[in-house]
Amino acid sequence: MNAGKFRDKYLDREVFSGPFINGGDGRYAVEMQRKWLTVADLLQSDDLFTAKMGKHVMKSMKKDREIKTGTNCWDEAVRDFLGAFFWKTSSAVTRKRA
Repeated sequence: MNAGKFRDKYLDREVFSGPFINGGDGRYAVEMQRKWLTVADLLQSDDLFTAKMGKHVMKSMKKDREIKTGTNCWDEAVRDFLGAFFWKTSSAVTRKRA
């Protein structure tokens, strides 16, 4: 039933190819043109503000958003933020490792 709805949804839409059955998992798929080709394109677009995100995130992004690309996006503040973000551990695990 869901497969039929998916197929019917894209029958009359402008797509590169499909709907077709994906050989890997047997599900219907379509290939469509992307609206944004890079992450920077998406971040610079006002369409980003239509995404569902927390009010504090939206407010902060509307106030100030600087988009850096390539080697310009790496500095110590980014390094520290990413390090803390990816190294999340519970206090129980921290005590166990000590």
